[in-house]
Formats: sequence, structure tokens, C-alpha cells
Amino acid sequence: MMRGQLLLLVLVLGCSGSSEKERTSCERAIKLCGYDEGMDSCIKDIQETKDAMGESYAKFLECSSAAENCGEYLGCAVGGIGVEGMKQLDGMRRGMQKMMGDQLRERLR
Repeated sequence: MMRGQLLLLVLVLGCSGSSEKERTSCERAIKLCGYDEGMDSCIKDIQETKDAMGESYAKFLECSSAAENCGEYLGCAVGGIGVEGMKQLDGMRRGMQKMMGDQLRERLR
């Protein structure tokens, strides 16, 4: 198999389908929260949150898959996004401190 064909095969296999954890999470959303858009739509929706959740995505899947009611399921989702948001805000704070510190040093000269 040529290198390009192998790469294409890896990309197709890696991007298709969903994990069992994503399916389980969607089963919970459908059962607990009345999500009525269907399994494929649910999987697509939660996969779209992956970038927003960053490293918290796997924990969200575990949390949501074990949820016992809709409120808990939603808490898992909001918590997953919130953790990543806090990391981003911390980075923003560090950047602002660097810039403000530089500005203050320049003004004091």
C-alpha cells in the first residue's frame, strides 16, 4: 500500500464512527433529558464540544455516562466546559500580567 493511501485509510478510520463512551453518554442524554434528535445527531453534538472541553472531554464522557438524572448530566457538560474555560482565563490572566508588568516597567524608567 502506498504511503498516501495508508495515510488516507488512517484518517478515514480515525474520523469515522464514535467511541462506546460517546454512545453511552448519548444514551443517557436521550433517556434522562429527552434528547429527541436521535443517536447520530447526539454523537455529532457532543463530539463538537471536544475542542471546547479540551482535556476535560474524557472526564465529561465518564461523568455523563454515569449521570442519574438530567440535572446531573447537564452538570457534567457545564463542568467540562467550565474547567477548560478556567484554564483559558488563567492563561489570559498570566498574559495580561506580563503585558501590564512590561508597561509598568517602561513607565517607571
